[in-house]
Amino acid sequence: MTLKLSEIAHIRFGYYDAPAEEGELHYLQARHFDDSGKFTRFDDSFIPSDEKSQKHILKPGDILLAGKGYRLFAWQYEGTPKLSVASTLFFFFFFKNPEQVLPEYLTAFLNLPQTQAYLRHLGAGTSIPSIRKNELSELAVPVPSLEMQHNVAQIHSLHLQQIQLLQSLITEKQSLVENLINRLIHASPEENIEP
Repeated sequence: MTLKLSEIAHIRFGYYDAPAEEGELHYLQARHFDDSGKFTRFDDSFIPSDEKSQKHILKPGDILLAGKGYRLFAWQYEGTPKLSVASTLFFFFFFKNPEQVLPEYLTAFLNLPQTQAYLRHLGAGTSIPSIRKNELSELAVPVPSLEMQHNVAQIHSLHLQQIQLLQSLITEKQSLVENLINRLIHASPEENIEP
């Protein structure tokens, strides 16, 4: 079965406000995510809680999709940081029927290179790429069985964990080699340092 994204989820724009160093709500921006779309840090970026911003508070299972700019990624909000609102860089989706499509599955689907290429095509033609909501809502999403969705989500999660481990190994190896080179360069003639 294939469904339009608008049949799976309500699609909203992120909320616009000027971030401050203090406030009641965390304000998620692009700088809080690494190049692969992983939430990596949270800087002091807050907005006040008022009637308008309250309507945009994320709930676990909501999905953010970067819809403006050159970095395109989807990310599932799991409740951290608490009381968070997405900036206008993002679309956010909340599900009409969570028993039909798993958030983890939709996130994996949106992060597929083929899906991202299609979304980039939608945003082309302007100086800063920007996906239009009406075109995004027409995105065709294959919806396999819940068991298959769960399997896809698990594979995607394991893949992201593996990437993180490999990046950690690369960082450690880089540090080891740089330290060795530094020691070799600055060693006194009587020291005998083996590479």
